[in-house]
Amino acid sequence: ITNNFSAQATSGAGGSKVGIAGSVGVNTVVNTTTAEVASGATVNAGSGDVTLRAEQQSLSEAKALPTKEGVTGGKVGIGASVAVNVVSDNTKASIGASAGMTNAGAVQVIASADSDTNTEATGGAAGGVAIDAVAAVTTLNQTTEATIGTGSPLNAASVEVRSTNSGDHTATATGDTKSDSVGIGASAAVITSKALASATIKRDVSSAGDITIAASADRSYEAVATASSKGAN
Repeated sequence: ITNNFSAQATSGAGGSKVGIAGSVGVNTVVNTTTAEVASGATVNAGSGDVTLRAEQQSLSEAKALPTKEGVTGGKVGIGASVAVNVVSDNTKASIGASAGMTNAGAVQVIASADSDTNTEATGGAAGGVAIDAVAAVTTLNQTTEATIGTGSPLNAASVEVRSTNSGDHTATATGDTKSDSVGIGASAAVITSKALASATIKRDVSSAGDITIAASADRSYEAVATASSKGAN
């Protein structure tokens, strides 16, 4: 399953004396992908292969941006931009507890997730006194599980239980103030992540072929905050 989620907010204001504007872009995602033989079920594969595969690919974006001019005020310009990405991904492939499976050939239980996020906040303010605050915040909770639960022994030609989790995550906060008198700017970019990739067999397994249990993760995180302020010399 491929999913794209996005939220974007844009703001701008101008005044002969005071200009005030703020934009907040919030993207909240709960993404669940499941492939399972339910607990207590019985499967007779008739000597055929059994494949349980849960796969998801997603891009989640949150942006808070100014208009081209940003915030301008003859005397005071105040701007704020906040972008927030809150993403919960749960990808699971499983043979449930007490689920029976007989006459199985090759058995594959595979969970795979590729989840990317981009959080971008940009601000700008200009005036005699210019104040700008920018924040980009990403919160991640990602779980990828491949499991054969407890139950009667599993006899199969081969068994593969595999979990893979990958993703690139960026948070960028950029602020810019221009002032004839006083310029104040602040930017913050934050990424917090809780991630799990697991592959588990919880019952007896016998096979004339290979038995593979593997879990892997390949994730990157980059948070960059930049603030510039120009006031009178």
